Amino acid sequence: MVHGNIVTHPPAEITPKKRTVQIEISVDSLERLFLNGQLCAAEFSCLDVESKQAVQKLCLNACVHRLQKAQ
Repeated sequence: MVHGNIVTHPPAEITPKKRTVQIEISVDSLERLFLNGQLCAAEFSCLDVESKQAVQKLCLNACVHRLQKAQ
């Protein structure tokens, strides 16, 4: 729609915003959740590089633990 020199567009379809929370959790608790299969790294995002590196290490350790347990 044009009003004088101003062009307006119909409102975009409103989608519900993804609900999130920001938390801090100890490495030990996070490791326990990974080892018990209660949490997957794909379910959350790291907010800084150090956290991402720690999560990657915990994930690898959890994978090794599961592989050793399966043998």
